[in-house]
Amino acid sequence: MRLIRLLSSIFYIWKHRDSSIKSLHIDGSVQIGSSCIIKRGVGILSGAKVGTGCKLFENVLLGRGVVLGDFTSINRNTIIDCALIGNFCSVGPNCHIGAGKHAVEYISTSQYIYGSENILGLDSSYNPYDKPAMIGHDVWIGANAVIMQGVTIGDGCVIGSNAVVTKDVLPYTIVGGVPAIELKKRFSNETINFLNNMKIFNDYKANMNLIRKIAELGSYWENIL
Repeated sequence: MRLIRLLSSIFYIWKHRDSSIKSLHIDGSVQIGSSCIIKRGVGILSGAKVGTGCKLFENVLLGRGVVLGDFTSINRNTIIDCALIGNFCSVGPNCHIGAGKHAVEYISTSQYIYGSENILGLDSSYNPYDKPAMIGHDVWIGANAVIMQGVTIGDGCVIGSNAVVTKDVLPYTIVGGVPAIELKKRFSNETINFLNNMKIFNDYKANMNLIRKIAELGSYWENIL
């Protein structure tokens, strides 16, 4: 079975050989989109999905079942244990997203006591990765940020460097601090409502002409609404 998974992974990489893959550890059942750039030391565990055009820099680790949308960039030394991440996201270096939980309500916080591989020989149903972080489209996460499991971050958010995000963040909000708090909105409420209704990055292929026209206006695009 392990040989079949390995061959399946090799075939998938060959099928998408326009990706620039220099060195990585890849488990079975991984899906990698075309035109990706994956640097040295990257690890991708079983069940993960990497969208088209993604960039994974040195020593990035994607945990089991992690999903990256199209054209998302993950900078060096970032660990994503448990998360679903949208299109066009930018994640800075040394971040940690969806880290495994420890059972603080149990007699011990050690997984050697209560985990699936505990030393007591007990049957355990505890899952330290049961609530993935949900990160929308076009989100920018600064260096050294920590995002906890179960948190939902809306489209267009900015997470400041060194922030620790423990609660949901509404779309197009800038947050920072420990724990992270709202610093400001990126746009007016009217503009945010417009963007939430349009959802242009959900189906970006269908909206490419609109995105191009808005991008050409730079920071002045909001004035045309």
